[in-house]
Amino acid sequence: MQKAGGREANSETVKIADAAGGVQSLHRAVAILQAVAGARPGIGLAELSKELGLHSSTAFHLLYGGKYTEVGYLVPLVALESILWSATCGPAIALRGIESPASVFWARSAASFVSIGVGIVVTRFYGLHGALWAMAASSGAALFFVVILLRRKLAGNVGTTRAISDCAPVQ
Repeated sequence: MQKAGGREANSETVKIADAAGGVQSLHRAVAILQAVAGARPGIGLAELSKELGLHSSTAFHLLYGGKYTEVGYLVPLVALESILWSATCGPAIALRGIESPASVFWARSAASFVSIGVGIVVTRFYGLHGALWAMAASSGAALFFVVILLRRKLAGNVGTTRAISDCAPVQ
């Protein structure tokens, strides 16, 4: 068997390419199809393009048929939002574990207010780009509030009432 694009090409596809006169571009097209069809779950676009020896924009065009090329630059922003939201889950689970679902509720509510308050304005002025930034800001706010509430809860500061004199500067 011959190697094609880092993968072994089966004999049938090699025969088809050889029958076409051994055209190099046909061998490359077969290698690309095999790489895309047999791609490992979770493989990224950058890794796939490196494996195929293609520029990432060319691989993006091959995968999506040119339908999403104009919004391809927004993919990292979607990834940022997803990472922030996923990072929120850990501290939220910890808050539930120490029986403080109200803290999770307030953190997510604050994030919702950020999403609505900021999201409407930036979406109106910046469109899809602004909406994605608002989603990232909301997920970042959720992470911030959940971590702060978890730290306070673990330190024992939540639920205690402090007198104003406790906060006043020492004279």
